Amino acid sequence: MEDEELSVTQRYGLIYGGNTPLGARCVADLKGKGWWIASADYSVNPHADVNILLQSHEPPEVHERSVISCIQRVLDGKLLDLIFCTNETLKEGSIEDNLISVGMDMWLAHVAPSLICAKIAAVCMKNSGVLVLSGSTAAMKANADKIGYSIAKSSVVHLTKCLAMPGSGMPAGSLVICLMPFYLDTPYIRGLNQHVSCGSFTPLQFISDLIISWGMKKNLPGNGAMCQLITTNSNTEVIYKK
Repeated sequence: MEDEELSVTQRYGLIYGGNTPLGARCVADLKGKGWWIASADYSVNPHADVNILLQSHEPPEVHERSVISCIQRVLDGKLLDLIFCTNETLKEGSIEDNLISVGMDMWLAHVAPSLICAKIAAVCMKNSGVLVLSGSTAAMKANADKIGYSIAKSSVVHLTKCLAMPGSGMPAGSLVICLMPFYLDTPYIRGLNQHVSCGSFTPLQFISDLIISWGMKKNLPGNGAMCQLITTNSNTEVIYKK
């Protein structure tokens, strides 16, 4: 775990998955805007103010305790303005494959971190803070060859709706948004979708700019909104749905 002495900053954020391609882009851009940023991931992001190193052999409950403990210790009473949970892991699999194993892997990759970030928000985020979870537009349709992934991403969508309801335990006046890209422009996602045209991948910079605007309380959708990102001919359209 690495941390630096806190300087006087106006905003504090946590990127859960801060060394994934999208998470790293957000960390760098938020730092460029003067934010204090913590990264929680399995490897170090050298640009973050604090790195909370997760261990793959540890259960989600340990990850949750580790992140909350570190945030509370380092911020010493200050609270987060923004939490963004991101993970691009995708495993294909139909009912003919090892569906239980794939399904559990996808649950641990996508649902567990989302639940952890929801708990972090309840404990460590300001009133009127913003929690952004990662769903998938592609997973909202039936996918016979991506059953485990689709179930996991659908669960994140449902979690978003639940957290937006009164009595969920979220901080007063806070906002939860489900970010739903179709194809992220990363080498990993491009490799899995070689049949897709180059102009259909959503640039990471576009998403990072969107996350920053929400963190700055600009262009905010309604609480519990699904933010679909559809990129066609290199132009990305943002579609909000409840």
